[in-house]
Amino acid sequence: MKLHILGLPHTVTSEEYSHCAFTGKIKRFSPMMKSVGYEVFHYGVEGADSGASSNIEVMSRSEQESYIGKHDPSSPEFIGRFADRGTPLYLEFNRRLSLELQKNVEKHDVICLPFGPGHKDALNEKLSHAFWIESGIGYNNPFLSFRVYESFSHLHKIAGQDSEITKKSEGSNYNWVVPNYYDINEWKISTKPGKYVLYLGRLGSFKGLDTVVEIAKATPDLPFVLAGQGDPTPFLKSPNIKYVGPVHGKTRSKLFENAIVTLCPSKYYEPFCGVAVESMLCGTPVLSVAFGAFTETIDQGRTGFRCRTLGDWLEGLRRIRSWGKEERQYTASYARKKYDMYNLAFEYDKVFTQLHDLGGKGWFSKDFYI
Repeated sequence: MKLHILGLPHTVTSEEYSHCAFTGKIKRFSPMMKSVGYEVFHYGVEGADSGASSNIEVMSRSEQESYIGKHDPSSPEFIGRFADRGTPLYLEFNRRLSLELQKNVEKHDVICLPFGPGHKDALNEKLSHAFWIESGIGYNNPFLSFRVYESFSHLHKIAGQDSEITKKSEGSNYNWVVPNYYDINEWKISTKPGKYVLYLGRLGSFKGLDTVVEIAKATPDLPFVLAGQGDPTPFLKSPNIKYVGPVHGKTRSKLFENAIVTLCPSKYYEPFCGVAVESMLCGTPVLSVAFGAFTETIDQGRTGFRCRTLGDWLEGLRRIRSWGKEERQYTASYARKKYDMYNLAFEYDKVFTQLHDLGGKGWFSKDFYI
């Protein structure tokens, strides 16, 4: 059984686009699954550094640029604005991708769609001898029967939406939950007190930047750092707030290491929010909203706090400011145990093995993976 992982048409599977959550997952997928014995084929844009057994170039970098222009990954402009299945870029990429898959996919191989419907047009009856699976659902429109979600919170949210549409409330034995996975060696632990309060992510009210502004206004003695893609202007409303632009690669780790705390105030139900986990991998605690995947990622009172009112945010910040080496070490150890990709490789192995069993006895197999 071989695995086929589909790269994104609008980025490159490389370090320069590691700040794109989906690209980062694709980049780590191949070395993760190779560590437990899989042969992995990666399909993407020229210049990929995927670590796969085989890198298949679907489109050159110059061809990609002919559709979306030359993009600087360090630009504040959101790269996800090009992630549209109906654009000429996606249509052409998926047309070529389908042909490449037909050349390489054998019976009972697994085709992994980390971007879900973005690659829907690459699938057809000529690939029906393989298993198709959405391999890391952090979006709201999954369409395949076989799914891996990033959190139980998101699985239940989508299940509720599906039941509203179909008027059925049945679950599926072939929907799994495996959290996002990280190469923990890329994240350096710092047990020293931080210097600033950090927000890292897309800039916008939907991400809760208005909450960040209110916390900054209430704590004028603390510097606040905003990092990410988007227009920071509406949120630079307090003299203690500074914008440093998008960050990727090792710069992300350094930013987390030197922070007192990372704020994750999203207004919507986060399917995972990798920023929170990346922060904790460095030993930096997190303050978040009290809903969504944070209910699964944050160890309340130990690696951070889930907040509701401004009073909660300020009290959480007050407590964390007194945390020292012991608390930050616990935070890092907690995250590294849960999200090390070489541990989670075994969870994905269970998924793919159960999927592969459908070519045999399926549900009636006596093998077990609990």
